[in-house]
Amino acid sequence: MAFLQLRQKYNMSTQDNDRSINVQLQVEPDEIEGVTNKYNKFEFMLPCKNIGSDYVTAEAGSYTIYYEMLFDLKCTQHLMKKMVRFSKGDCVNIKMYNDGSKTDYIINPSKIEYDKPVEEIKTVKETKYGYGSVKERDTDKRLDILWGMAFNNATRLVANNNEVPPKQKVSVIEEIMPEMFKIAKGLDDVLMQEQKQENKDDDLPF
Repeated sequence: MAFLQLRQKYNMSTQDNDRSINVQLQVEPDEIEGVTNKYNKFEFMLPCKNIGSDYVTAEAGSYTIYYEMLFDLKCTQHLMKKMVRFSKGDCVNIKMYNDGSKTDYIINPSKIEYDKPVEEIKTVKETKYGYGSVKERDTDKRLDILWGMAFNNATRLVANNNEVPPKQKVSVIEEIMPEMFKIAKGLDDVLMQEQKQENKDDDLPF
């Protein structure tokens, strides 16, 4: 399957050039397991369908993701934290944008009306075996993602501390992991509340 990884050089939107892409999510984002890349960072391959215009992935003449074409969106941890707030079948607009101080992803419900059912894509997390309910399973998968993020950040923090002897770094990581996990959960809860407030504000008459 084709894949798309948003890059600042080719996929950055500006006021004069909208490089966002409209997609329909083909699976529950929480079901996607991250893998560690060569830079020791987690990546997530999220199956999507292009529901907008044909999308040229890079410069002119490069690979094109055509209308209604299935592809994998390669997500960083930061992008995946935003994607897990949506569900299978949701249509979203994904934009990489720089506001003058930093580059970030802006994820909003797509303005394109698209009601075709999702494709049948099997994932290893599609069944609820071992859980009391689908909600319980999805909550557990979200915690798995947060734990992975906490571990990655704890490892990077300790690895960059030259005052800690190499033999003690493992024990230090083990010691700070619970607190890092609490921080990750706290940030996730804050972002969830912000998303809920944004959804409520969309219903205001102004």
